[in-house]
Amino acid sequence: MIAAAVFVIFPLCLAIAASSDLITMTIPNRVSIILAVAFLGIATLAGMPLVVIGTHLAAAFSVLVVCFGLFALSI
Repeated sequence: MIAAAVFVIFPLCLAIAASSDLITMTIPNRVSIILAVAFLGIATLAGMPLVVIGTHLAAAFSVLVVCFGLFALSI
């Protein structure tokens, strides 16, 4: 059940993001929100330790900060 969710949600969100980016040059925020909520739900259902979930969230936040900085610098 968990593997089925991973193999449906992730590719579907990527397909929506790719098609939206191709057509409108923007990716809807709801795609990112769905991926984040799905990760939290699937990680807890899979029994992932809180330390590992925290590490994943810290990595995501650090990527967000770096990309935000690059965007602010217009790079």
